[in-house]
Amino acid sequence: MWQRGTAFVSPSSGTYLADRWKREGTSAGAYTVNQLTSANLPTVAQASVFFNFGLEIDVTTADASVAAGDLEALVQRVEGYLWRPFAQRACTLSFWVKSTKTGTHCVALRNSGDDRSYVATYTVLASDTWEYKTIAVSASPSAGTWNYTTGTGLTISFTLMCGSTAQTTAGTWQTGNFSGTSAQVNCLDSTANFFRITGVRLDAGSVAMPYSTPDWSTELLRCQRYYQKSFNYATAPATNAGVPGSYSFPSPVGASTASTSPLGVLQTRMRSAPTTTLYNPSAANSQVRNLSLSTDCSGSSIGASETGQSASFTTPASTVAGTHSLAYHWTAEAEL
Repeated sequence: MWQRGTAFVSPSSGTYLADRWKREGTSAGAYTVNQLTSANLPTVAQASVFFNFGLEIDVTTADASVAAGDLEALVQRVEGYLWRPFAQRACTLSFWVKSTKTGTHCVALRNSGDDRSYVATYTVLASDTWEYKTIAVSASPSAGTWNYTTGTGLTISFTLMCGSTAQTTAGTWQTGNFSGTSAQVNCLDSTANFFRITGVRLDAGSVAMPYSTPDWSTELLRCQRYYQKSFNYATAPATNAGVPGSYSFPSPVGASTASTSPLGVLQTRMRSAPTTTLYNPSAANSQVRNLSLSTDCSGSSIGASETGQSASFTTPASTVAGTHSLAYHWTAEAEL
């Protein structure tokens, strides 16, 4: 799922990219993140499955000197309810990877309190070649701060660069917040570097099950628990992006009236009350739009509960007809 767009130029740390995946970084390096399509993914002959998409990190600004506090990683945070069936059991992480950097790479699993970490290593054997990896993870400890409800149950972190502050010994649960080992290669040391990944799967037990492409509509609903939008799926959220998909409703009667839009039902219940953003569909601002008069309301803001959203606004003096149509686009985010 790629609700936010399919290309991200120099995303800042904490920016979500493909759904549920974000950048976590403190280095001086920079990169673009792009959606990979089937022509650039493992073939059916290789993987026994037709992959829809993958994710590519393409370095644009190199950072060849790794300071103690430097860290770059591609991260997914798993909700506690989803992590609970795996907790205190051995697990197997599997994925396909393609990197220009051969040698030792790390992947880390951390708890909600960042006070327990499991770092594993895998080896990229050949540059610019898709390789399948499986990693055995021992049962998570009961000690430490774990969340098994709506918070972060587990953080999975594919490490690209790791300074000494975040380094530890691989292969066992450690007390502390760690992301790699001293052997981790620096994937950001050249603008010729890229890192690609697809087919990530976590299984309970000691066997990696075959990857199966999820049902598209079901997977979208799962992602919408954490992020959803009014825009058409293929439209990246932005102001002045067009009316299709926007939330439309009749104008209140009366000039300069402070009003609230009717409650709009979200596509699915979200993890928590989301952070909402309002977008004008027909102008480059964040106001509710009067489509009938091609004018903007003022003082627009938007709020939401886990199940619905609505906007507050003031109609301009020229808005006096209840037959007028008002509209706005929105996004709602309840990511971990």
